[in-house]
Amino acid sequence: MAQSKLELDAISFNAAIDACDKAGEWDKTILLFSTMAQSMVKSNSMTSNLAIGIAGKDKWENALQCFSMLVPSEGNLEAIIYNSAISALEGGCQWQQALQLFNEMGRSRVASSTSTYSIVMRTCSSRSKWENTLFLFGQMRQCEVELDTITFTAVISACEESGEWEKAWQLLSVMAQSNMESNTINFNAVLSACEKRGEWEKALHLFGRMDQTRMKPSTISYNAVISACEKGSEWEKALRLFNSLAQNNLEYSTITYSAAMSACEKGREWEKAMQLVSAMARDKVTSNAITYNAAVSACHKGGKWEIALQLVSIMVQSDVALDTITLNAAISACEKSSEWDKALQLFGMMILGNVESSIISFNAAISACEKGSQWEKALLLVSITAQNKVESNAETFHAAINACEKGREWRTVLQLLSGMEFVIRTLMKAV
Repeated sequence: MAQSKLELDAISFNAAIDACDKAGEWDKTILLFSTMAQSMVKSNSMTSNLAIGIAGKDKWENALQCFSMLVPSEGNLEAIIYNSAISALEGGCQWQQALQLFNEMGRSRVASSTSTYSIVMRTCSSRSKWENTLFLFGQMRQCEVELDTITFTAVISACEESGEWEKAWQLLSVMAQSNMESNTINFNAVLSACEKRGEWEKALHLFGRMDQTRMKPSTISYNAVISACEKGSEWEKALRLFNSLAQNNLEYSTITYSAAMSACEKGREWEKAMQLVSAMARDKVTSNAITYNAAVSACHKGGKWEIALQLVSIMVQSDVALDTITLNAAISACEKSSEWDKALQLFGMMILGNVESSIISFNAAISACEKGSQWEKALLLVSITAQNKVESNAETFHAAINACEKGREWRTVLQLLSGMEFVIRTLMKAV
């Protein structure tokens, strides 16, 4: 174009920037925008908006770079250009930068629209900055900026992220009072906020309201209310909800099964937990460590060490990573049934697999050795706690002392009592 001496204009650059977008060459947008400034071609709002939006697809920093090129030459920028820059920051979760640009709009006397507020609030909500989101929402109402469903969704989601269920509930009520139609996303966010705080009764009430308003609950709705009941130890209600999900032609997810199994674990319903494990495999729903942890814990509480070990074996075969919770529950199940050798095998898996051990792991293994009259092994585990920098407690010494007592190792008992006395004094000082 330069050789034929054709004059470059904004339309030419718009076409070139659009071509970069279609080719996925988003980083080239900055070069074109810089060339445009050097060529003294004045950009219009369309060019600026397009360039910032496309550059932001690659990196939010690129969007800000394009935006900074506009400031010296454009004077007061239009709200739509600010919106594009803030949208790029939303994608990069840069809430502080987004607030800075928003405040700059105010200083430059550029009117913020409903869209502007919504973008900034979404950015803050993604980083759990619910206080900022609520402040912006209050500012909108003071400035009489039109509120819409997107705005409410952003602020309710921010409250949900932080478990501020009361505020989320109030906002849902404000929507109803304003004759604004709420949607499943709004209800799900409030349900999730209730679940995070264990407000199972509120979650059930809200879930019932969805049915009354003929709003069809989604799998996410069920997941939240089942999990809320699980946290409230209402395992029977959780399982009833789980069973009703299929009746509404909704698909189960890994989260659904995990919440239902956790409810079984709380209710010591190991048989129901195992039924869910079988159903998961039948429905080809992906299982994870959380799912198995709940099932293993249910077996531990039900005294079913053999089944707990089977689950651990299935996890290994399925390449599901064993974690501290899994092995602690399995070791405790073996300890409860005096299966000391199995408990030590699991403890060995923990050490060899570089799974972080806790005092719970050691105490369960030591207690298993005590029940099996394996005092030497119990003492070995006590020594390993010190080597692994795991702080022993009164329970550790109590199990080891009992093991030595059964083995008539009185001198060792006295030594352990001395160590136990030290632990107790340390605990007393901490109170």
